[in-house]
Amino acid sequence: MHNQPRDNSTTWRHVATIEIGQDVPDFSRLVDDSAIRFRVEASPQSPVGYQWFDFYVDAAATNRDSARTTWALLWSLKRLHEAGELGELRIVRGQQYLDLGDANAEMGVDGMTPENLPRE
Repeated sequence: MHNQPRDNSTTWRHVATIEIGQDVPDFSRLVDDSAIRFRVEASPQSPVGYQWFDFYVDAAATNRDSARTTWALLWSLKRLHEAGELGELRIVRGQQYLDLGDANAEMGVDGMTPENLPRE
């Protein structure tokens, strides 16, 4: 499962891992967004009864861009969970991106404001 095609010209940096229940049949459909440059892959470390997914961003992106991309992904997943489209959601790795991005959005810092948050 990939949002972006794997190629030799891009180096990807692992930024987050999330856990969802086995009852989510088409996770790739939920996270497909061609406007955001990222990769998602099923993790081989998934515990029995759960699905883990690793998220990657372009390693050549600036730290700010990487953080904003990761925040947008995790924020969108959190909203899907709150809307009932993800029965279970746990952020295994990367919570700091969500916390930092949410704090920035509340303050209107770094271009993250309630007006330009990702929409469902």
